[in-house]
Amino acid sequence: MGSTFLQGIYITVVGMGLVFLSLALLLLAMIALERFFRPGETRAVAPAEETLSAERRRVAAIAAAIAAAMAEEGRPGRGGRVGGRFEGEGQPLGPPRTHGMGTLNSPLL
Repeated sequence: MGSTFLQGIYITVVGMGLVFLSLALLLLAMIALERFFRPGETRAVAPAEETLSAERRRVAAIAAAIAAAMAEEGRPGRGGRVGGRFEGEGQPLGPPRTHGMGTLNSPLL
């Protein structure tokens, strides 16, 4: 039994060592690839950022106009806010909705 146990320990240590060695090699490969493919600084980006910020301001203005129009109509947006508060906020919770079925005779059970 002693030699079988020692053989098992040896195989375990060699296997775990190979796993950690392969993980270390993958880490080194990822670091090398990241350094190799790192994007360099370009000076042509500055005008594109100015155009992008103007575009973002225009989109923000359009989104604000749509939100204001929806608020005037009383329709909530995707956030679910109506009149400065969330739908259902401040209302007491009632019993769970069962839609005419009890919990024990649910078709899912």
